[in-house]
Amino acid sequence: MLAWTATTVIDRSASLGGLLLVAVLAGVFLPPFLDGWRPEPPRRFDLLAGAARGEPDGAAPVYSERFIDPQPSWPSLATPALGELANGDLLAVWKVGESDEQGRNVALHRATYDHRAGAWRPVHPLTSSRRTQRELGRLVGTLANPVLLTRRDGAVSLFYVTAWAKWSTSAIALKTSRDHGETWSPARRIVTNPVGNLATLVKTAPIHYSDGSIGLPAYHELFGVFPQLLRLSPEGELLDKVRIHRGQVSLQPSVVALDDRRALALMRNAYKGRILTAGTSDAGRHWGPLQAIDLPNPNAPAIGLRVRDGAILLAFNNSAVSRDHLSLALSRDGGQRWSVFHAFEEGVRTWNGALVNFSYPYLLQASDGMIHVVYVWRGALVKHVSFNEAWIRERAR
Repeated sequence: MLAWTATTVIDRSASLGGLLLVAVLAGVFLPPFLDGWRPEPPRRFDLLAGAARGEPDGAAPVYSERFIDPQPSWPSLATPALGELANGDLLAVWKVGESDEQGRNVALHRATYDHRAGAWRPVHPLTSSRRTQRELGRLVGTLANPVLLTRRDGAVSLFYVTAWAKWSTSAIALKTSRDHGETWSPARRIVTNPVGNLATLVKTAPIHYSDGSIGLPAYHELFGVFPQLLRLSPEGELLDKVRIHRGQVSLQPSVVALDDRRALALMRNAYKGRILTAGTSDAGRHWGPLQAIDLPNPNAPAIGLRVRDGAILLAFNNSAVSRDHLSLALSRDGGQRWSVFHAFEEGVRTWNGALVNFSYPYLLQASDGMIHVVYVWRGALVKHVSFNEAWIRERAR
């Protein structure tokens, strides 16, 4: 009887110990496990961030054009980008130089557009491949493709591509300015792939999410190409990434938010032919099949913009074979049908004996409602064109 009682007490103690161990383990591991199963709140685009004010009734059409720097001192330039600063001025950033071979330094230059005076201020260097290399502590042979985003707190984020050799060795760098683009933080790398962190590039404008995160259109270029949408914290930490398409034909997506859930990605066609599109109805978590629209593409970037009245504006090379045409098209049905209504440049084949190149358009609608386009003019200058929605309505009747 005594032996039986002792055994029972031991068994009960062991059972209590086991239950206590289970409770402790559950307290440690169960909350993270349940968090993993907790559904993510619906993701939403923020169309109000930087939204344009409406035009006065009966506003007259406005159209003007100019060069940012009529007499640049660099033999080549590429990939200009635009952003609106918190004070209403515009910031332009573009690449100068071709490579770091033979001691040549590839750089990014910047200029500010005084929206009150309607004029560009002098051009200044922003960074270079060598400076970026020092700041990152990594080999940087070249850089390219700046894109700009003004955050809710007024700070400006500059994302750009760095590479130590071919574009398959690329990674994204981030610099931040808190004084309207005058000074910039040291570059930091955006880690998009834990293995090597290679072959991720940007080209088109970021977008805002309602929770303060940033949607950064990107593309992968290693053993083929494919488009992506990265979601970043305001500080540049990767939150997640989604492939827009898994094929090997589309790249450089320009993501146009149509409302808080729907967006259209307009993409460069690596095989030439026609501009490619895909759509999302859950703010970029999933994307529909690839489709070709009835506008040509010569394997060149195109960029879209949802203007204040809801129409989609598209700046693109209006040719399937070359970049000697640059035009505007408009869609009022979410990107299903398009009408070409204006040509910035058309059919000029040569200039000073060289083939003409009108390329890398970048679109922005400022908070005052004016729409701005910058692009590379004849491979040598950055041209800036501005117009309002009244001009679009007059031209696109």
